[in-house]
Amino acid sequence: MKKTKLFLLTAALTLFLCGMAIAQDSQNHNVTVTLGEVAKIGINGGNVTLTFNTAGTTPGDLPTPVTDATTDLRWTSNVASGLTRKITAALEADYAAGIVLKVTVGAPATGTTTGSSAGEITLSTTDQDAFTGITNENCKDAALSYEASLTAMVEPNGGEIHQITYTLTDDA
Repeated sequence: MKKTKLFLLTAALTLFLCGMAIAQDSQNHNVTVTLGEVAKIGINGGNVTLTFNTAGTTPGDLPTPVTDATTDLRWTSNVASGLTRKITAALEADYAAGIVLKVTVGAPATGTTTGSSAGEITLSTTDQDAFTGITNENCKDAALSYEASLTAMVEPNGGEIHQITYTLTDDA
């Protein structure tokens, strides 16, 4: 009887130890995470209307320039090491002779940028650098500050509307 108990105890202990060995078995595998290239840009805030206040114009002077900073630019970008992007701005058509529209793209209030504003630029139909040196970043709330001014008096208009295109592109 003692031999049977010893045998059973030995068998149970052997099975228990084998079970522990199996429970400690492990496997592994690789997990690959891939992110493709991202280049997205957007405008927040809608269309802008700049209206000259002609009532306060001193005789002999041009109306005072008008400004607006109610819209902002946002972008998401990633590039390979050593490369950068930039944001360009252009009008689809020029305003009437005598009307000048300028814009400044401010520093983003949200996110961290490696780039910098080109400062105030006078818009035309030619792409102009507005923000340069962009690398791997996601930024919001970069104020678009517009200023309309006159270099000469122009005939009254009912609101001359032109589209501005902002493009996030590779630096050349």
